[in-house]
Amino acid sequence: MHLTLRRRISLLKGAIVAGLIASAVVLADRFGFSVFWAAPVVVGLAWYLNRRVATWVAIRAHHRFTALVEQKRTAEAHELMHELRELYAGSVAALEQLRMNESLVYSTSGHHAQAIALLESIDPERLSAPWRPWYLNNLAWSLAHAGQAARAVAMARESIAASDAAGDATVMREDLRAFQLGTLGASLVLAGDAEDAVAPLEQSVARGGKPRHQAARAFYLGEALRALGRGDEARAAYDRAIGEAPDSEHGVKAKAALERLAIYR
Repeated sequence: MHLTLRRRISLLKGAIVAGLIASAVVLADRFGFSVFWAAPVVVGLAWYLNRRVATWVAIRAHHRFTALVEQKRTAEAHELMHELRELYAGSVAALEQLRMNESLVYSTSGHHAQAIALLESIDPERLSAPWRPWYLNNLAWSLAHAGQAARAVAMARESIAASDAAGDATVMREDLRAFQLGTLGASLVLAGDAEDAVAPLEQSVARGGKPRHQAARAFYLGEALRALGRGDEARAAYDRAIGEAPDSEHGVKAKAALERLAIYR
C-alpha cells in the first residue's frame, strides 16, 4: 500500500504523541507524581519532535526523488514531485526550489529545452541563498547542451562566484564545486574553448563523485584533449569515462569517441 507524504507525516506524529503520553503515564506511576505536572514537558517534546519529523520525511523524499531521476524512473519521479508540491503548498520559496529539482527530470533525460524553460520560469531571489549556486549550475548545464554554450560559460562562472560569496553555506550531500567545475569545463568544450576547459575538468574529475557524473566529466575532458591534439591523454580520459559508467550517456559517447580515434590513429 502506497502512503502519501502527508499520511506518513501524520502517522509518525501520532505515534510520537502516543509514545510520549504512554511514557509520561509509566514514569508518573513509577515515581509517584501526577501526570498533570508532566503535561507541559509532553507538549513541548511533541511540538519539537513533530517539527523534526516533517523535516526528516521531506529530506528523505528529496533523496528518493534524486535517486528516481538518476535511475530514469520518470513517472515515479513526477508522482513524488506532485506529493512534494502538495506538502509545501504554503511556501513560495520551497515551491520554487521544487521546480528547480523537477528540471532535473528533463535535463537527465536529455530534454534540455524543457529544463531551461522550467528553470527560467523560476525567480532565483525566491530561492534560499544556498540553493542559488545549484540553480545557476543546473541552468548552465542545460544551456550548454541546448546550443547556448557561450551563455552557459557565463552562467557557470556566475554559479561559482555565487557559492564563493555564500561561504560554507551549501545544500545536498554532493560536492557542489565538482559539479560547477564540470559544468564550466563542458560548457567551454562546447563553446570551442578546449584549452581553457582542461583545467576545470581535471579538477572536477579529481574531486570524485558518482560514476555517472564522473563519466560525463571524463568524457568532456577527453573531448578537450582530443581537440588539442593530445590523443593519448584523450584516450585515457575516454577510458576513464567508460570505466566509471559504461552504459551511461557519456560512457556510450566515450566508446564512440575511442572508435573514431582508432580509425584516425
